[in-house]
Amino acid sequence: MSYVTKYLSSGAATGGHEQGRRERMARPSLADERRPQILEAFEVCVLRYGLEGSSLERIAEQAGLPRSLIRHYCGNREDLTRALIDGIIDRTVSFYRDIIGRAGAAGGTRALVDYLMGAEFADSRDDALIDALMAVSHRDAHVREQLRQKYGTFERSVRRELRRAFPSVDGGDVRATAYALMCLAVGNASMHDLELPARGRNDARRVAMTLVERLGGDPAPAVSSPSRSA
Repeated sequence: MSYVTKYLSSGAATGGHEQGRRERMARPSLADERRPQILEAFEVCVLRYGLEGSSLERIAEQAGLPRSLIRHYCGNREDLTRALIDGIIDRTVSFYRDIIGRAGAAGGTRALVDYLMGAEFADSRDDALIDALMAVSHRDAHVREQLRQKYGTFERSVRRELRRAFPSVDGGDVRATAYALMCLAVGNASMHDLELPARGRNDARRVAMTLVERLGGDPAPAVSSPSRSA
């Protein structure tokens, strides 16, 4: 590096101007504040009015911002819907990856099943948001495609965890098990919202563990039934 290059890169030639530029870059972007604020308002509106009733005007009112800023920072409602779906799935994947990481290699798959079949996965707010999106997906091809893509992401993420635990197992068996686990988890979460007896959730977990254990060629461990219904 030449002396001139070192001199310029050090900031000595630009003095206070360069320091001010660095300080501005260090400040959080206004978009980093506005986007979460708008997406939170959008979630509230979807829960209150449904997806189709969540107009930009209502979102703006809930966020306490002009309507023009909703479009500026987050785009139209299709863009907001995509961000909403991304957020739900990304939260789920991030959460169970953290759980698996803490459980370690030996307990990773059990930790995955415990999460997918447990109360934490059946988050009532996220479930209500998914229900609202599903209701619209039957007549809105864009929403249907967005949900299809994100559930595909979810299934592939589960598949990767199973592949890591059972590297020598046939890929088709891993794929089928991942898809079955996803379906069990989503269905079980719906039943959780209906406050059905806890033994049903325990049964779902037992069946899920059976599927996972079969990948390794081992019998599923016994799961005790709860002493009383929820």
